[in-house]
Amino acid sequence: MEFDNLFAGKQINLVAKNGNITGSVIGNLNDFSISCNTKKGYCNLPTHKENGNKSLLVDCNNGDVNVDFVM
Repeated sequence: MEFDNLFAGKQINLVAKNGNITGSVIGNLNDFSISCNTKKGYCNLPTHKENGNKSLLVDCNNGDVNVDFVM
């Protein structure tokens, strides 16, 4: 899954069974509560982060997660 400049109203859910999740989300890391679950792969996001007014849920079974935040 690849994406650029994804905008979140309130919540983003990213799910991949086999493959990578790569892209950019508009906003700041501190804008989001994050839950990132990877089984076999690397994730550049915190596995759990609270206190954001938006939600980012990432679940990747066999692949890497590389999500950046852009303004």
